[in-house]
Amino acid sequence: MDERDRRADLAAPPRRPSGLGRAGWWRAPAAAALVVAVALVVIVEWSCGGSAPPAEPAPFIATIALGMPHTATSDAHLSIPRDVPAIEVQVWLDQRFDRYAMELRDTSNRPVWRADNLHASAERGSLVVAARVPPDALGDGVFDLGVGGGAAPGPLEELGHVRMTVTRTP
Repeated sequence: MDERDRRADLAAPPRRPSGLGRAGWWRAPAAAALVVAVALVVIVEWSCGGSAPPAEPAPFIATIALGMPHTATSDAHLSIPRDVPAIEVQVWLDQRFDRYAMELRDTSNRPVWRADNLHASAERGSLVVAARVPPDALGDGVFDLGVGGGAAPGPLEELGHVRMTVTRTP
């Protein structure tokens, strides 16, 4: 090698490993980003227990209008499938209060179910209070549903009753 070749070697830029030239500069950051994305997916799947929880089955919805307080003159006849996961009772209201309560009683006037601290919402232009009743609380029979409302804190005012005749269907 003569003096001229040695000077040319010293003046030449250092050689880059193949594949990392100007056109391939993006490969290393892209590989790192891919590794981070896969790690995030694995962490999110692991922290969520694998997959999204199944959607809760839709309840049977019973929409009811109340009778006058201290009477059970309103009647509702409900045919409820036996295999429903939940029963949602929705009651139309005439008065707005801070809180509401619902209570179901059997023909012996024994409480079967109760929900307290319920709040009303506007449904299709009407004031409605709703609560979920366990399906085993409503078997075949006649029940009295009472609803009360009042200010928080304080006693509840009786808003009305409805007599519900329930038939559980196969």
